[in-house]
Amino acid sequence: MNLPLYTDTDTLITVSILLTLFTLILVFFVFIRIWKVLTVEQKLASEERKLRQEIKGDVEQVVTAYIKSLTSDSTAKLENEVNKFSEELGRLMHAKSAEVAAYIEKAQREQIKESQFFVANMLSKIEKDAEEYRKNKLLAVDEQIRQIVLSAAREVIGRSISLTEHEDLVTKALERAKKDKVFG
Repeated sequence: MNLPLYTDTDTLITVSILLTLFTLILVFFVFIRIWKVLTVEQKLASEERKLRQEIKGDVEQVVTAYIKSLTSDSTAKLENEVNKFSEELGRLMHAKSAEVAAYIEKAQREQIKESQFFVANMLSKIEKDAEEYRKNKLLAVDEQIRQIVLSAAREVIGRSISLTEHEDLVTKALERAKKDKVFG
């Protein structure tokens, strides 16, 4: 009876292919997360431009109204009001810019945290799956080797022997091989 014999090379190649596949999947998900972060950044930049345009439009309306109301007053009074308005506008622009920057930073931190959490979970799962796969394959290989050796022993000895007798024979053979320096 010929049982299929998987070599260590076959097992290593299979494990290597599976690990490569898991790595590619992980890289794929990382790129998706990076793409999402970039998309959010683009949306935030677009919203910031819109907000600046709205503020600019509002500022132009306010300036026009101020100028019309102040034209009747003296030039000195007008300059005083324009200076006050410019300061207020500067303060308002600074406050809105800081608000937009804080919002962008918060969104980026949240995206980074989410991506890191996702990658950590995927990596943990891949490591767990790879370890489980390796254990299962080693158990299967051990069982196959045990069956092959028992079958070979039956054919060589001509009778079936117990597992203990077989282990004693294998141990003695290994000790002889070590003494004869078969292993190095």
